Amino acid sequence: MARIDIIGPYEGRRIARMLHQLHLGALASGERFEVTGWRDDGWVTVGFLLTDALRSYPVEARLHADHLGMRTAQAKDVLLDLLGHFFSLYLSAGRAPFTGPKWEEVDMNGVAVFVRGQERHHVAEVEASALLVADALQVASVVAAADESEEPA
Repeated sequence: MARIDIIGPYEGRRIARMLHQLHLGALASGERFEVTGWRDDGWVTVGFLLTDALRSYPVEARLHADHLGMRTAQAKDVLLDLLGHFFSLYLSAGRAPFTGPKWEEVDMNGVAVFVRGQERHHVAEVEASALLVADALQVASVVAAADESEEPA
């Protein structure tokens, strides 16, 4: 089955505005939410992205609606509630990530929900990439110099 969007751009912006209003005092200047949702092969997934110019925290939550006997709208509502709750805690408790990059199972009133996400610090990633490139160039020049010195004259 192909991926089907269940939260379109209009609804995503509406939910993001509600989240922004709900967390107005906890958000830094320039921070904003983006909300997406889709259904694919029985899985219903909702994604929240909290982002600004320096960092982002994309999180996805999903459940298998078909196995649970849930309609898509019910599954979407469960996932929106769960992510809304987790982000409320995240913003009020020092911004400690509540999940990691691998799917983690969370029990929500007897419903198995899977959550994953990863904080990304854009400046740190650019700096780390620059260090790796510089290191790779240095290793390449050492190897090239060693190859040149081993060639017979």
